[in-house]
Amino acid sequence: PSVAALMDLRLDGAQVRRPAARLSKLRVRLGAGAQLEGFAPKAFAARLDVGLGAARYRDPKLGPLSTSLRTSVAVRGDLGRKDVVLERLALDVDRLLQARLRASARGFGKRGFEASLKLAPLSLARLLRKLPRPIRRKLPLTRLAGRVGLDVEVRGRPPAPGTPPLSLPIHLDAKLRLRGLAATLGGRGAAKGASLRGGELTLEAKGKPA
Repeated sequence: PSVAALMDLRLDGAQVRRPAARLSKLRVRLGAGAQLEGFAPKAFAARLDVGLGAARYRDPKLGPLSTSLRTSVAVRGDLGRKDVVLERLALDVDRLLQARLRASARGFGKRGFEASLKLAPLSLARLLRKLPRPIRRKLPLTRLAGRVGLDVEVRGRPPAPGTPPLSLPIHLDAKLRLRGLAATLGGRGAAKGASLRGGELTLEAKGKPA
């Protein structure tokens, strides 16, 4: 007979303090379950959510650093069929970087796999402002604007031994998008104050199984 085993763990509002660092509004939620045949697991599912409202650290060379973090992972699997699905891997860093990953593997990847990665448009201006001041001072930029995003999809199966690199059984579709790029150079010399402006740029790479 099959039975279900469940687990639910929650931690809300925790704080960690050290002389040079502080973590606040820490939230962790873990849920997991399994379907058992006798004492052997037949299928499983798990989810982990971690949130960090604020993390502050004072580096001796870079000065004060701060960020926030949210991440979420959900995975399930059928051990009888050896199939695993990553339903979601989400990462949000400081409301600046937002990435999403989904993937699946059939027969633990032997019968095929697929994955998709999406990077939401990232503000280059916010990224520049987020850098520690000592690093910004070394960059030859006084202004940076625009957004960059990335979409990647891949699917295929493991190649047979001796498969040529250009004949791999993998399909790849990748798109890098750059919008509204603008930069002003700093530093010294004739290039100081020079501006660079670009419209829209899309780089696309594709590959198909042999």
